[in-house]
Amino acid sequence: MDDKKIRKIVREELKHIDDSDLNQIQEGETKNWIKRNAGRAWTGVKNTGKAIGRETLETIAASKILLKLLSRSEVSDDEVEFLKDQSVDLAKALALIGLQAVPGSSVGIVALEKLAQKKGITLFPKAQNIPKNKEE
Repeated sequence: MDDKKIRKIVREELKHIDDSDLNQIQEGETKNWIKRNAGRAWTGVKNTGKAIGRETLETIAASKILLKLLSRSEVSDDEVEFLKDQSVDLAKALALIGLQAVPGSSVGIVALEKLAQKKGITLFPKAQNIPKNKEE
């Protein structure tokens, strides 16, 4: 994202604050910090949107596989493995959503994720390859 777009976003988000007030806040340190980090924040928002879309598609695919299992249709080993992995991802997502109800949980979630990474796991859902349907 170029500087013009970042400045436009920052101006739009801070339009309710008078520029003279912004310039007085810690001699412009806050304003500069916001300008420096606006691009990173925007990237985070876009990546989150992509992850939500990906998880939605994966959950739909897992639902179709589950319906096949329930109707006693044939499913491949890859489909069963995908369903198991996606079930774990859904459990992780629900746990993280539940943790958001606890005050200060955002910091706690980051700390838990760092601890989990040291053990070689992650608290966040991961991208998976949706298995191809044999009939397609």
